[in-house]
Amino acid sequence: MKRQAKSAPPKSTAQVAARKTKTAKEAAPKKAAKLVSKPLVTSKEKKSSDKAASSKVAAAANAQPVESIDAYIGQFPRTVQEILGRIRKLIAKAAPEAEEAMKYQIPTFVLNGNLVHFAAFEHHVGLYPTPSGIVQFQKELAGYKTAKGSIQFPLDQEIPYALIQQIVEFRVEENRAKGKKKR
Repeated sequence: MKRQAKSAPPKSTAQVAARKTKTAKEAAPKKAAKLVSKPLVTSKEKKSSDKAASSKVAAAANAQPVESIDAYIGQFPRTVQEILGRIRKLIAKAAPEAEEAMKYQIPTFVLNGNLVHFAAFEHHVGLYPTPSGIVQFQKELAGYKTAKGSIQFPLDQEIPYALIQQIVEFRVEENRAKGKKKR
């Protein structure tokens, strides 16, 4: 005589859902462990000098507020200081009547309102020419990360100083026209 297997009592929908949730929760730590254990960049791929400079840039970007552009630039590693200094000179040359200021804790040039801001970060230099500056040079900026009013120039690539100069010159003309309308 064959034995009939006892069938399990039917489970409610809530019991089935609870079992699935428990299983997912048990699996989650294993997935997280796999993601964490895999390094993003191996030590062979990253030079220690790059790593040290990168951490200095990050520390400077997160430092206490500074009161002058000189102090702002001075807190970064030499290579970043050179980039920021060159951008500063380029803006000053393109907008000789603009005034320097620190706004939003970053260097700013003012000419009939904010002309352009610039700043350094761990992996890039940011230029903030307002949205109109981004729209006007959309094609030229295609290879860079942009947002509504910002451009990121990676520190591990050549900085396009000529393009920055064109953007600043455009913003100077735009702000001069804005100043004439106010008069």
